[in-house]
Amino acid sequence: MAMLRDRLKLHNLLGIGKKKAAGGDLTTLEGMQSYGSNKLSELLGVKGDLRADSQAAYQNMVKDITKSSSFYLAVVKDYQDVNLTPPDDEATAYIAGVLENTNLRGAFDCTLIGRHTYNLLKQANDKLFTERGKIVVEHVQRLIDESPISHSEAMKAVNGVSVSDEVTQQIQRQRKGDYRGKFAMQSLKLELANIYRLTNGLALPDMLVKTDPRACHYNEYTKGKSAINVGSGLTKQVLWHEVAHRLEYVSQDVLDASKSFLSERLKQAEAEGKGIRRLKDLYPRSKYKRNEITIDDSAFSAYVTKLYTKDSNLPIGPNNIRSSEVVSMGIECLASPSAAGAALATDPDHIAYMLGLIKRLQSSNK
Repeated sequence: MAMLRDRLKLHNLLGIGKKKAAGGDLTTLEGMQSYGSNKLSELLGVKGDLRADSQAAYQNMVKDITKSSSFYLAVVKDYQDVNLTPPDDEATAYIAGVLENTNLRGAFDCTLIGRHTYNLLKQANDKLFTERGKIVVEHVQRLIDESPISHSEAMKAVNGVSVSDEVTQQIQRQRKGDYRGKFAMQSLKLELANIYRLTNGLALPDMLVKTDPRACHYNEYTKGKSAINVGSGLTKQVLWHEVAHRLEYVSQDVLDASKSFLSERLKQAEAEGKGIRRLKDLYPRSKYKRNEITIDDSAFSAYVTKLYTKDSNLPIGPNNIRSSEVVSMGIECLASPSAAGAALATDPDHIAYMLGLIKRLQSSNK
């Protein structure tokens, strides 16, 4: 499959989403988010603002946990890990109060809490929101099943993907990840077919290669051909993430939608007195490099709004990006109930946007 196939397909998508779907005009960011929000409200049975509902559910969960003896013991263990005197009731109450109004992962990465407190709260958080995430993932599976592209058409396209011998050997012998053993390659191809159908035939690499332990996407691995490096321990979420990067490359419409998404997030962040920051400053415990930047907003992960500039001489900002993590991180979440639930807990607007974008893709003329 050459790049020409994707480009010809893109020509057929020039009228992408011209039809209006229930909930709004899918050619606009507002329309996609409106459609997705309405669909999420319908699926989850939520009346009112999705973000407010998720925040209230999270806050109630935190209140219940922080009133328990388990919470106090977890905080004490965290203090002991760094050789500090156990906190008094006032200090513990302060930690509990801050947790009610912050992102759980952010609280951990910013060193507000330690691993014992984090694990306790994460377990409760996952239990609360995984059920919601499961509902969303089941809806995504229905979208795959109802795709304009049939399973046989998708498998025909997937069987045209070039697979290196190194990939076959890696997949068959790996002990970690979602693709292992004798039928691992068959399972991987079935998953590629699912992504292909979900995105109406846009997201599919020309090649699968093994170049590095960490999976990644190459827009042009060899002349005119894209590739996915499967890395080591490939999972379904990572596969969906890397393949989804293809969307912004073959469709200017999708890239423009990502730019609009990031521009709106930057406006919101600046209105709150925030803006563009180094990822390393937001997450001191992380392995991010000093030159990696993001929009400090309300995303479920700061990586979502990471900015990749296409020219170092251009001003840093959403309008000058060459690619983004908006679609890849969003689709990754839709591959797992726990991941979808975690995103719903802190950033339901992003999940709503993804449902709107998928509707836009699947509404396009073939």
